[in-house]
Amino acid sequence: MPHIDCTYSCIKNAASYLSSDAKRVRDIKQNVVQIAMSLPLNTAVYRRLRRNIVFNVAVQMDKVQNNISKLGVLLTAIQRVYQHYDSSVSGENNNSNENQIFASNAIDFLSEAALISALKAAMDSLGHLVDTSVYSSVPGQYGGDQGSARNLTLQEKRELYKIYRKNNPKAKKMSDRQFQNYLEKMNNEGCGYVALVNMMMNEYYGREEEFEKTFGYPMRDKNGNYNFNHLLVDLYSRMDNYDENGKYHKYNDRGFFEQGPIFLYDEREDRTGDGTNPKQRKYYFEQFLKEHGVTAHYETGVNVTVDNYKQIVKSGKTVCINYGYGIIRNENNQPHFINGGHSLVVTGVTDDGKFIVSSWGDKYILDPNETFTIENGKVISSVDGEHIFKKASANTKFRISYETAEIEK
Repeated sequence: MPHIDCTYSCIKNAASYLSSDAKRVRDIKQNVVQIAMSLPLNTAVYRRLRRNIVFNVAVQMDKVQNNISKLGVLLTAIQRVYQHYDSSVSGENNNSNENQIFASNAIDFLSEAALISALKAAMDSLGHLVDTSVYSSVPGQYGGDQGSARNLTLQEKRELYKIYRKNNPKAKKMSDRQFQNYLEKMNNEGCGYVALVNMMMNEYYGREEEFEKTFGYPMRDKNGNYNFNHLLVDLYSRMDNYDENGKYHKYNDRGFFEQGPIFLYDEREDRTGDGTNPKQRKYYFEQFLKEHGVTAHYETGVNVTVDNYKQIVKSGKTVCINYGYGIIRNENNQPHFINGGHSLVVTGVTDDGKFIVSSWGDKYILDPNETFTIENGKVISSVDGEHIFKKASANTKFRISYETAEIEK
């Protein structure tokens, strides 16, 4: 008998269980929808409850069912690969029609890389089901990304343009190309804005109906992903170029070498930006939410450490790092040198005393004890030595600072 029979038989049983579970989820969803459709419709409460069940709960349950089914099919394929390999090793030949069909069609599953890739894709599709915050386990969705809007489809960008027009009804209209310039500018200066968006989103985690009522668009899109770009464009198009006293500066983003003298400046052609500072972020966060009927508090210059971080979060606040020059690392420990002002939201701390942060929609690790020197444009890390960065520079006067945000519930 094959010597790993237990391994692939266990996998086969697991796949069978998943198939049964998917059917049970489908049956439960049908019962829930049937109950919802039979609810009396004489009040707004009942109508809203029915709508939420039919259009939100039912859709999410469909996704659960489909993802469970996909994982079951994948496990069946993996089980067959084990059995195929083991039969080859033991010299056994099974000439059943099922195995003959499998042998002729399973070539894509016979490489380890293909198996790993397929399993990763299946687990990514299940990622939304295990997330406990807006910082998704799905790659590229660990918080917002100031550059992602510029890469959306034309139709998606036009949806964002409607938000821009809502906030700027008297501004000159933009062509698709000019709005693309606007999104490029948002990417150029948007780290502070996306940090605020991440903090707002996380404050509304688990309160999606309240979020939509407050801002006028759903917290998630039709695929279940958080609408970071909607909130980002909303915040950016409403608050950009205001100072901390609420005064608007029309030419704040203008760079002389990029756009020339003022009389030639057309903000629709501007792809650069001036960023934000701590005082502006405080004003933007509190004012934007105030205009939506929400009371919020934003503090700058807060004393945050790895040791007191959890206590700060328990008090109901989220933390942002204003990080000028330094090294952050992705989950594979690959370094990235921050060469200028950058804002990152802290999402947790590691067991070995480092901050977990969100930046550009991805998860990074920031070690507050990692220092560096720069020699001839090369960054020399105190942890693991030299990293090439041809244009590296550092402002020694720039100090790391921390900020916290809180929304009154």
